[in-house]
Amino acid sequence: MKKLLFLFLFIPLISFSQDLFFMGGESFISTESIVLKSETYGENLTILFARGGNTKYIVVQRESTLNYKFSGKLNIYLSNGWVITLLEPSATDYVNKTSIGMFVLKWGDIYNLGNNNIHSIGYTLKRFDSTEKFSAKNIDFESTQLLKQIKGFYSETKSLDDY
Repeated sequence: MKKLLFLFLFIPLISFSQDLFFMGGESFISTESIVLKSETYGENLTILFARGGNTKYIVVQRESTLNYKFSGKLNIYLSNGWVITLLEPSATDYVNKTSIGMFVLKWGDIYNLGNNNIHSIGYTLKRFDSTEKFSAKNIDFESTQLLKQIKGFYSETKSLDDY
């Protein structure tokens, strides 16, 4: 009976835990990952949201056999027709045949992402001197729910004026 009681007390801790994301020598509290479907080559884009201190990020990852790095703009197309453009990744890496890019989100970006579902994402990968542009589409995931997984990442009670 005591074991069963312990199990019931332990389940909520597991259910509401946050993930961790690692980049370089740092760790970040993060959401779970979601997969956006590639519109061309079948190489899907995985995204998650992360927080390190007061800085908040969208992290994009794509498996690739070639050593590509995220470069240039990341365009996040929202379901209401708006576009969030993030100019350059703050960090990039290529690990275990996966290209990774971290882009800093501003307060207005977070507000818009919390109130509008991601429709698709356009991104650029660079290898040596050549760049290629790709896009991936959100098929069936409510991306606005991701931001609510990290405490302090997004507040439903604030308006854009509060940010």
